Amino acid sequence: MVQPLKMPGGRRVVNRELKRGIFVKRSFNAELADPHNYDLVINTGRLSLEASEDAAILFYLSKYLSA
Repeated sequence: MVQPLKMPGGRRVVNRELKRGIFVKRSFNAELADPHNYDLVINTGRLSLEASEDAAILFYLSKYLSA
């Protein structure tokens, strides 16, 4: 497996994610990696693109368009 820091732009991506995590922690006292901070988490390693899309649409409809 290729390590991110050895890939072109890898250091920039890691640095950006680190800064983003610090911003979220300072501003909202939350962790980016905590799934409890998200309304919907889809494991695309277990679902196909089509199933992920269906899950997102069903979630949206049930949360925002239900009477």
